[in-house]
Amino acid sequence: MECFRVENWGPKVKLISITPKAEEIIEKAYRNCWRSEPKKLGEEARREFIEKCIRRGHLSPLEFAFATFEIVGSRAYTHQQVRHRIASYAQESQRYVKVDDPNYIVIPPKIQDNSKALEIFFEAIKNAWSAYQALLELGIKKEDARYVLPNACKSKIFVGMNFRAWRHFIKLRCDVSAQWEIREVATKILKILYNEAPSVFADLYRKFVIEREGKKELWTQWD
Repeated sequence: MECFRVENWGPKVKLISITPKAEEIIEKAYRNCWRSEPKKLGEEARREFIEKCIRRGHLSPLEFAFATFEIVGSRAYTHQQVRHRIASYAQESQRYVKVDDPNYIVIPPKIQDNSKALEIFFEAIKNAWSAYQALLELGIKKEDARYVLPNACKSKIFVGMNFRAWRHFIKLRCDVSAQWEIREVATKILKILYNEAPSVFADLYRKFVIEREGKKELWTQWD
């Protein structure tokens, strides 16, 4: 259809910042609770200790480590993301940022794979895009014209959480019952966090990556 192109597209996830030496800090926080000293030194011993604490359900020391991600996904995705309240958010504003590319949209895979559904989808997007442009040409401010824009519009959002909150997010959103887009986001975040702090996310990595995908290698940002 005119003005639109079909592309294989998935949400983009990029690590912006993470607490340096996160596992060391977490171990110290755990040991402070009991005035304990490590019987063994080294990275492997630290990871075994942290994993053991997590298995016991002692999670509060994980709150001393923090990670922030830049994520590009649809407005449908971001509406789900911000329901996770123990987090910090900074989202691209449709009030101030003009949507000037009709292809700045996310096409759900099941719609993309169905030619009739894709035709209906593009027709709706075309009508919304035309209405948005017409309202702007009439002098309507972006903050009001945006009301006709669809949830399919892409949006960039910064998301920051402590490790305990990230674990909760990953457990909920990597589950097969989660919507496809936020599940992709959560899986990409899990792969990155496992790469950065294996001891904290090893159990989730085994469940949602190794068991599901059969992959054991580490992953990096923008995967």
